Amino acid sequence: MSSDQPAGDVPDDRCGYTYPEDFDPAEYDPEYTQRSNSCVRPPLPDSGRCKIHADPDDTEYKTESLNAGSPGGVSIDGAILPGEFATYVNWSNVSLLRDVDLAEANLEGADLSEANLAWADLTEADLYDANLAEANLNRADLAEANLEGADLAEAALLEADLSEAYLYDADLAEANLYDADLAEANLYDADLSGVDLAEADLAEATLSDADLSETNLAWADLSEAFLGRADLSEANPQKADIAEADLVGADLSEANLSEVNLPRATLNDADLTEAYLYDADLAEATLREADLTEADLYDADLAEAALRGADLSGVDLREADLSGADLKQADLTDANLEWADLSEAVLLKADLSEATLQEADLSRADLEEADLTDANLEETDLSEAALNEADLTGANCENATFNETTLVRASLDTTDLVRADFSEAHLFGTTFDGARIDGGTQFSTEGPVADLDTANHCRYDTDAHPADPIETVAESAEAFKNRDESLEEIRARRARSTYRRLETLASTNGYPDLQSEMFVRRQEARRELLAAEGRTLSALFAGVQRLLFNYGESFRRILGISLVTILLGWLLYLTTGIVETNGGTSLRPEVVADSPVLLIRALHHSTLVFFAGNQLLEPTGVVGEFVIVAEAMVGPILVALLIFVLGRRAAR
Repeated sequence: MSSDQPAGDVPDDRCGYTYPEDFDPAEYDPEYTQRSNSCVRPPLPDSGRCKIHADPDDTEYKTESLNAGSPGGVSIDGAILPGEFATYVNWSNVSLLRDVDLAEANLEGADLSEANLAWADLTEADLYDANLAEANLNRADLAEANLEGADLAEAALLEADLSEAYLYDADLAEANLYDADLAEANLYDADLSGVDLAEADLAEATLSDADLSETNLAWADLSEAFLGRADLSEANPQKADIAEADLVGADLSEANLSEVNLPRATLNDADLTEAYLYDADLAEATLREADLTEADLYDADLAEAALRGADLSGVDLREADLSGADLKQADLTDANLEWADLSEAVLLKADLSEATLQEADLSRADLEEADLTDANLEETDLSEAALNEADLTGANCENATFNETTLVRASLDTTDLVRADFSEAHLFGTTFDGARIDGGTQFSTEGPVADLDTANHCRYDTDAHPADPIETVAESAEAFKNRDESLEEIRARRARSTYRRLETLASTNGYPDLQSEMFVRRQEARRELLAAEGRTLSALFAGVQRLLFNYGESFRRILGISLVTILLGWLLYLTTGIVETNGGTSLRPEVVADSPVLLIRALHHSTLVFFAGNQLLEPTGVVGEFVIVAEAMVGPILVALLIFVLGRRAAR
């Protein structure tokens, strides 16, 4: 109840309460119509104020007066009705409650729809099941209020204080909560669909099972909030702070999370399908079993995030930071990880089939048993990564770096290895069936296979670095403590197996020189294995083969030995007197000096003995016969070996 007269001296029979002089109605209600706001209710006997405006501490008649009848009129602006005093009011016709004091008031079931409660004090008020639909609660104080089941649909709560308020099952659909304070509020199962929560403070709030679909959460503070199973589909939390929040099972499908702050947040089992997470901060976040199908995570920060078992199929992760992330058993099929940082990430048993990892950093990553079939690994850095038993069948590894990478029992069948670098890689049991290499492919730190001066040794070779068996096999001594084989045997066995596979790879790609080198190194590894097993005679015999003709690969060495054999026989025949001419002249240096033609006859004799077993000179005794027989035996053997070696080379 108010007067239409201008403000002036207040008559004794009126309360005369007026709104503060600095009150600007248009600031709180743009549709407000200017009118006088002086209260005309009669004052209480011991106070200059009426029963609604009198301070309970200044009068003894407030309760009695309110009990006598509810204050009339639509306006009780500035009323002081805390606690039990609010029970005497009939709220059905009241619409103006600006700046009222209703702290701890019992307003259970009250109908305050469309009421103006701007600046109202409702701290700890009980508004259980109250109707506040379309009410104006701008800048109202509802801290610790009970709003369970309350209807706040389309209510205006601009800058309202709802900290620690209880809003279980409340309806806030399409309400305006811009810059509102909901810190530590309980919004369990609340309906906030379409609500404007831009810049709102929801730190540590409980929003589990809440409906936040299509909600505007731009720049909102949701740090440490509990959003388990909340529906945030198509919400806009752009640039919001959701650090350390709990979003277990939350629905964030199609949500705009660009530049959002989610470090250390928990998103286990969350639905992020088609979510937009451009440049989002998810460092150390937990996303186990989360569904990120077709989400956009371009340039997102997922460093050390927990994504075990997450569905990231078809996701855009270009330039994303996944360093140190846990992606064990994650589904990354057809994901785009160009230029992404996956260094030291755990991708054990992850599915990266058909994924694009061009120029990505996977150094020191754990990719054991990972599926990389048909993946694009062009120019990818996989140095020091663990790819044991990984499947890279059909992958494009052109220009990829596998320096010191562990590829034990990995499959690189039909893989493109053009200009790939496998320097010091662990290739024991690695298969290369149908793989493609070129002259730029590298298996040694010394250079590519096209460089004929390069020693193409694998890391298990004694010529390679490191030479120590423990470092070579890259396993601890403890792992071999109960093994029957020595470390040297294991090293030699792995070298032999690796060279056999590389020999086949060279053969199928038409690199005969590389094939020959791999064969020789395989035979040398076999010799070292025989020695390590204590089979000395076999090892010595293999050593002789290496010395004589380099395991059948060096025709030059056979030609050289043949020439040495002929020349050695020639010298013996000329200088020792073990042969004589048909005329009985024994060949000695002084005889040869007198008859130089004997030089030619002795050389001719040695050559005939070596190649045909025939002789021009006769032995003078047993020694001469022995030398001739020995040369006659060695000659055909060396000729046969020469034919064998030339035949092998021609076959290649």
